[in-house]
Amino acid sequence: MKIRTGCLRKISSAGLGFLLLLSGGILWSSGLVFSAQKRDPVKAKTEEGMEFMDGTFWRDQVLDDLMPYWFEHVRDEDHGAFYTNLSREWKPMPPWDKIPAMISRQVFSFSAAYLLSGKDKYLEVAREGADYLLEHAWDEEYGGWFNSLTQTGAPKCTSKSVELQLYTNVGLALYYFTTGDERVRSRIEESVRIRRTAAHDDQFGGYYQGWQPAIRIFYDGRRT
Repeated sequence: MKIRTGCLRKISSAGLGFLLLLSGGILWSSGLVFSAQKRDPVKAKTEEGMEFMDGTFWRDQVLDDLMPYWFEHVRDEDHGAFYTNLSREWKPMPPWDKIPAMISRQVFSFSAAYLLSGKDKYLEVAREGADYLLEHAWDEEYGGWFNSLTQTGAPKCTSKSVELQLYTNVGLALYYFTTGDERVRSRIEESVRIRRTAAHDDQFGGYYQGWQPAIRIFYDGRRT
């Protein structure tokens, strides 16, 4: 796979904080609480004396305390992509459904791990996740990302919610930033186009919560 040159150089020490905090938050919110070694973040200071989170600390936490465990346990070798639920002991557990938005969070995290470490093994896992989404999660008939899939990758919920479209795009966006994979960019752009047209509330502004497969809007009283 062609990797964009210079990606590793773009993530400077001072700029790591947000990326790492977001990456760690995504892993944390994926459903597993872990026991990390307790230590205080190292703070750096600007020339004006203002403190900010030091990127090196957060990089080390992601690469040392988080990613090795997820790399070892989260991949579903039998059915593809990743397990949605893991126990505190890192054991896969039901329900076994595949959630494209959650798969994309893993794609984000493994792409970030590659950018932070330069280790190809993380990029390979991100690629596997992206390939799975392109093959199983996109609605080839009407467009957009499915909300959920069965364990074997068949559509389970054919309606589409706006927020899950956005979450699915986020991880793929970082993967595209890392690789320049035009297949991913094409799907992201089409997803955004559909949301801006089919899901936009022209009367009150904002966006409807979701829509049915044939782009028939359903309204549940909430707008995003």
